[in-house]
Amino acid sequence: MGELFFLGVYEYHKTMENELTRKNNRILEIDFLRGMAVFLMMLHHLIFDLRYIVGLDVFAFQETVWFQDYVRPPVISVFIIVSGISSSFSRNNLKRGIRLLIASLILTGGSLLVRYFSQLDLGVIIFNVFHVLALSIVFYSLLEKLYQRREEDAGRRFKFFLFLIILGSLLIFLPELLRQRFGLNSILLNIIFFARYPEGVSLLDNMSLFPWLGFFLLGAAFGLSLYRERKSLLPDPGPKLGKVLAPFTFMGRNALWVYLLHQPIMLAILWLLSQVGLIPRF
Repeated sequence: MGELFFLGVYEYHKTMENELTRKNNRILEIDFLRGMAVFLMMLHHLIFDLRYIVGLDVFAFQETVWFQDYVRPPVISVFIIVSGISSSFSRNNLKRGIRLLIASLILTGGSLLVRYFSQLDLGVIIFNVFHVLALSIVFYSLLEKLYQRREEDAGRRFKFFLFLIILGSLLIFLPELLRQRFGLNSILLNIIFFARYPEGVSLLDNMSLFPWLGFFLLGAAFGLSLYRERKSLLPDPGPKLGKVLAPFTFMGRNALWVYLLHQPIMLAILWLLSQVGLIPRF
């Protein structure tokens, strides 16, 4: 009995040590930047809900050109680039990409079901950041296979880095120029690649594959060059600053779940507030 007790204590301490090691191996600035981007996305979704779902006459600034063209894109860029950096660490991007693609299709199906069965005039999610990341990760994994990346082969690694920089830069600017020059008649391709939808389609959180695939590949290139040792470039923040950063690093470590769950939770809270009369019913 005593041996079982001490064995249990030993296994518990080993589990805690493994958990601490896992957290200590995280890259602080990557988790923080991803978490900050997720937080800003959540804030954007909240003001969207208040204005367009609840119907409050607030936050009209999000309809302005400066917000859509100069505030929103940098936040998305940071999130996509950080995701590309993170993919440069992974040993199985194809598996990650396929899993995320399945999750994104479930998200699309769920939004269609909610719109069909609810009485709310909600839009649907056809192609959003999940779809963009899923296809970007799958595409990057195929490039990895093509180059057969090896840690010890510096020459091959540099060629892969240079290839990603060039291809990523081209994919940021070239596709839209080609679309404007030659046009594109396919509705499906316009939705996926350029977020061009037929009139009358009510959407939520729509994005396009371009130019964001290019930003993702640039992030992967930065990951290969700046984080070759998979270590933080910043010194330890210390306990006080660590506590301040903790909420954002937590969201960064759990970005997928936070992104999936925050909108249903926020809508549920807003619905409860509407039922007690604090905000209009919707």
